[in-house]
Amino acid sequence: MARPLRIRDLLLGVALVTGLVAVPPVVGGSGGFNGENSFDRGDNPVVGSLPCMVDPDLLDLFWVPFHSPKPSSFDLLGYPATLGVIGTPELEYELVDAFGAGNGYIDRRTGWACLGLVESAVVVLDRPTVADGSTDLWHFLPEGYLGGNIHVVSPYGEVDQPIIAQNVPIPLIAYANYPEFIGQVTLTMSPPPESSLEAKVIQVDLQGAQLLISYRP
Repeated sequence: MARPLRIRDLLLGVALVTGLVAVPPVVGGSGGFNGENSFDRGDNPVVGSLPCMVDPDLLDLFWVPFHSPKPSSFDLLGYPATLGVIGTPELEYELVDAFGAGNGYIDRRTGWACLGLVESAVVVLDRPTVADGSTDLWHFLPEGYLGGNIHVVSPYGEVDQPIIAQNVPIPLIAYANYPEFIGQVTLTMSPPPESSLEAKVIQVDLQGAQLLISYRP
């Protein structure tokens, strides 16, 4: 699944064609968060077994955990729902494995602090490392999901809560501290009933000393 072109990029393209915007020459190139990243030259980094594309725009989606100003609604138009595994610049050394059907996204080639998932993928984390707060999990949702529902199934029962924000925290630290040696938590994020958007499923498997995070968009 290719990332959709953002509306702001389409508008910029129209402006360029009509001569309304003058663009200085690009030196070295920078990536766009739409699957057309200029870093994609066949030498993309690999996180675990998951090929990734480098895109600094990834951090724009997770303004709450990175304590950044929220981008305007216009700037966020066209971004797909994205699951973010977030930590310190040491995250690349703390992550045990990752694999999936498509590409992942990281904010920089080395010392990255965010792994973004748009397609189906699995990320394996060290449970004690997550339990001490070194790694967190957030889900970015487009505005069309606001007013929808999060259904959580855990070893302690089921609960529903409304989607009231585009940055949704997943309490990964709490899950890592569950007393169960083996267990499972499933979160289903559904848009409002009248929406044509698809539900997103995040499954966290407690596997002894590891956490397996499965994303099924």
